[in-house]
Amino acid sequence: MQTDILTDALVDELISCEKEIYKAERTDFFQKGHHRRNNFELKAVEDGKQFSVFIRQHIMFEENFSIGLLYKSERTSAKILLTRFNGPHGHIAVEIGNEEHNEFHIHKYSHDYVLLGLKPEKHAYATKDYGTFKDAIIHFVKECNIKNASDYFPWLTIAQLTLFDEEGE
Repeated sequence: MQTDILTDALVDELISCEKEIYKAERTDFFQKGHHRRNNFELKAVEDGKQFSVFIRQHIMFEENFSIGLLYKSERTSAKILLTRFNGPHGHIAVEIGNEEHNEFHIHKYSHDYVLLGLKPEKHAYATKDYGTFKDAIIHFVKECNIKNASDYFPWLTIAQLTLFDEEGE
């Protein structure tokens, strides 16, 4: 059971702090069941806070994917899902009003959801920031400030990251 309650400001800080990958199972995806997957561990450059990333993509329905950032609590060692980038894999309930979307979307930990007794990562919003799995990874790397990602994703070049940054401004 998750006992840590994070503020939205702390969540934003944890997502955006500069991180580096220090441990990866592999540099390419492996298949398990019906998904291509990869996992790796990160540390915050400034203070060594620990994070992990999971990447999943359905092998037959490529728009069905999930890329998530988890924070390892220093207090309880619990892994707390901070954000998850998803494809348009089905209806999602957005905000508390249950407005439904079948679009690319991002889940983000919400303190308000904790106070309402809901799963904090259930909060989600539709996005136009990416439209493919590859673009979602690029956007995720930028948003989560992962500085050495191109060392682990050979196809993720510095030029792509720079181009993506310029488009977002």
